[in-house]
Amino acid sequence: MKWYMVSFLTHREAANCGGELYPAREYKCILNAPSSEVAYADSQSLAALRVAELNKEPGARWTLDGLSDLLMLSASPAPGSELTWSEEEMPPSALMAYVTDKARLRAFAEGKDAADRSGWYVCDIVLVEVHDSGTHGETVLVWANSCLIQAKDADSAYSLALTLADEQQSEPGSHHCDGDTAHFEFKGFHELAPTIDPPGDHATILVDDLLLSREELMGRVPPRARLSVFEWEERQQRSPA
Repeated sequence: MKWYMVSFLTHREAANCGGELYPAREYKCILNAPSSEVAYADSQSLAALRVAELNKEPGARWTLDGLSDLLMLSASPAPGSELTWSEEEMPPSALMAYVTDKARLRAFAEGKDAADRSGWYVCDIVLVEVHDSGTHGETVLVWANSCLIQAKDADSAYSLALTLADEQQSEPGSHHCDGDTAHFEFKGFHELAPTIDPPGDHATILVDDLLLSREELMGRVPPRARLSVFEWEERQQRSPA
């Protein structure tokens, strides 16, 4: 059995909000399945179930747009385990905006009751590649690692996240980039958010409220072949033995 994370998008049919924008929600859930094909089918069923639950509310008119991503986790969900990671080149000014002040992190902005509901959190650790000599040019290479934290409250989660971030930094000279020695430095958190459910099969981890145009809704739901897990499996099949 393998662990997967699925993201799916739903929007509410309502009066347009400021120029054809629709209230939307993106769910991030985890599930256990023997294969990616089974995980894909299970993800569709889970998404339909969550939307049906939304439509039990009086006057609700939520429509499922589809899966926005499906990926295989590198490890079983546990304290400190990684859920996802991303790599992006960005200008230094964008990096400053990407790192979130502590007071604006969801675990603190939503209030104590919301933060303590599951005892679990997701932290997005922001690391930047620093050249020991030379430069990376006009952009910086940013890694964002999304990890699980188990803690009794937001302050404890923040302290544990700092410890985890320190462990993910590397010493000068730990690797090479464009002929220079380089290392990774912790720059802050993009997010620290309480999970909806404790991590487990079919658990809802996060829900993001969005305002999206019809074109944006369509653009965020790729064809099945472009979901991360199937792109990865295709690359594995093309790789020489």
